[in-house]
Amino acid sequence: MPAPYRAKVSLSARRNFASLGTAVHGQLVKVRCGLCNITRYYRPADLHKLLGDLIAIEIDHRFRCEKCGKSEYMRAEFCSGHGSELQGKTIRELVEIKMVRKLIWRDVKL
Repeated sequence: MPAPYRAKVSLSARRNFASLGTAVHGQLVKVRCGLCNITRYYRPADLHKLLGDLIAIEIDHRFRCEKCGKSEYMRAEFCSGHGSELQGKTIRELVEIKMVRKLIWRDVKL
């Protein structure tokens, strides 16, 4: 009987299926806009509070680029940041979550 086939998945592909809730200490989520070439780094715990328990490939279109305003070109992946790799990088930190309620009125003639 032939051995079952198992597709080999590269390390970078496996990294994209890691969950926000199970991220290893020291990992960061790298979110990049392919159109503007802007890269932002986030802590997985902050994104877990904001988005819930998602995998990296589900995070892609939840973000919108601040420069071009498009979400189609956003890509997210987990990256490990240790020592000299973290030096000089700016990490976005979640300070607070504000819910804004906006009232919309319409005039109706009686």
